Amino acid sequence: MPGLPTLKSEAMKLASLPATWLASGMAVLIPPLLAFANGNTLHRALSTGNTSGLTSLGTENEGFGQLTFGVVGVVVLGVIAISSEYARNEQAIGGARQVSTTMAAEPARIRVMAAKLGVLVVWVVALSAVSIPLTLWVSRTVLGGYATDFGTSLFFRMAGAALYWVVMVLLSFSLAAVSRNGVLPLVLLLTNASVVSFSLLIAQTTDLAKYLPDIAAYATFLTESPAREPLDARTGALVCLAWGVAASTLAIAAYVRRDA
Repeated sequence: MPGLPTLKSEAMKLASLPATWLASGMAVLIPPLLAFANGNTLHRALSTGNTSGLTSLGTENEGFGQLTFGVVGVVVLGVIAISSEYARNEQAIGGARQVSTTMAAEPARIRVMAAKLGVLVVWVVALSAVSIPLTLWVSRTVLGGYATDFGTSLFFRMAGAALYWVVMVLLSFSLAAVSRNGVLPLVLLLTNASVVSFSLLIAQTTDLAKYLPDIAAYATFLTESPAREPLDARTGALVCLAWGVAASTLAIAAYVRRDA
């Protein structure tokens, strides 16, 4: 287990990166802004009866659906948390990489990676604790009387959305750790989250797509799924946890087995 000094060091490194705050701002602000825009459109359509341009009139996923776009910031955060270690410093100060200093200061590589992963998970949970309630509040306020009463399922769905963010940050971190490059995971995961969903395309061809991390996560907080036979919420959460453990293990193995 990582000691307190290692955890503190990794937390300070993550907080010192300007991109960390940019990514955090994206994760916190994108979902409520989208919830406001989409909620306004839906409220206007339902109020006037002019619903011809809408694909769905239901509001049970309003707010929660917009939280999927917060993954954009989460993915960026996961990538920079590890790719910053491999970025070269200026030539004036030797042109070395941060990872060399990290390994010299803490030779126990597993401990370093455990600290990085722990700090990252706590950071994302904190972001979700702000963004999720804010997004749902914005959505409910804008929709007014058309908002769905989530009842006792609310907190379980909120936890599912937070789990989704945690899994995606671990996946992005792992891909960046394996490739030692931030470009590939950013292109792959950001495209999947915001432009063209590869998972959605796969779901059209095979039922096994329900075990993909994002589609499995959808089962924990959305009432609709691209999978033809979606998992139940509990199984979806277990699949997400399995992906998170696998991603963390892969990242640690890649860091331990390679030279700086």
